[in-house]
Formats: sequence, C-alpha cells, structure tokens
Amino acid sequence: MITNAKAEQKYFWNLFEQYLTQNGNPFTILHEKTGEVTYWAVVNKKRIITDLALDLDFSLQKSIFRINIYIYQNVGLFNYLATRKEQIEKELGFSPIWSEGVRSKDSTRRIMVELPFSAYYRDDYHRLIEQALPIIYKFKQVFEKYIPDLFDFE
Repeated sequence: MITNAKAEQKYFWNLFEQYLTQNGNPFTILHEKTGEVTYWAVVNKKRIITDLALDLDFSLQKSIFRINIYIYQNVGLFNYLATRKEQIEKELGFSPIWSEGVRSKDSTRRIMVELPFSAYYRDDYHRLIEQALPIIYKFKQVFEKYIPDLFDFE
C-alpha cells in the first residue's frame, strides 16, 4: 500500500531523475529497495544498502534534504577525511557539517549539507533540486579523489 509519504517520495525521486536527464545524466541514483521507494537514494551504486555512499535523504518528516557522505562503521576513513578537512572544504567551496555519530564510536558518520524544503508542497521540490544539484556535483567531484571506491558498482 502506498502511503501519502511513499507517494510523495516517488514523485520527488521521479522529478529528480527528470532533472538528471535534462542535465545529461551526470550521475545515477538508486532509490528503490526490493521494488519499494525509499526516502533515501545513493549515487552511482548498484545496491541501495551499502556501508559507504554519496547518499541523498529526502525527509518529509523533518522537511530536510540531506546530501552526505555516508560512512558506516569505518572510523578510520572518517578520521582520514577529517585530517584533510581544511583542504576538502577549500575544494568544495563551502563547509559541510562533520557528524561523528552520537550512539557509539562505531555509529554512522556523515559529512553533510542539509537543505530545508516545504514538505508536500511540490512546487518547492523544483527549487530544492536546483539548489541541491551543484552541491551533489561538488561532493561527487571532491570526494571521489579522497575515497577511490566511493562509486564502485559492487
């Protein structure tokens, strides 16, 4: 059964894919798990569940679109990137949020940007996607240099 949230997620990701097509398909997104749409998508991966990804989260509940390097249980990788934080931020041209996780030392780490939007107001999704695309491009361009297997198609 499709809930209102699921229908909205499906609408948003379909719209996002239209923008990608209009921009020459600079990357792919995967946003379905066993045929069901998710609130998140991964960039240039063949599996939706992964421990390392350029991840996009469309949270209707929080009205936040999060663009993030998702690092699950790899403290060493996060620390490696953190030691290069100044250089990474210089290359990005902005300072993302560096989140070390809150539950335990092995919890998920993220390097992220959060963009607010008006949930269930579809006209705002166009603005959101246009705002997000340049940030996603920069994340992709910069982080693939530091994490060579970020976009491996496992």
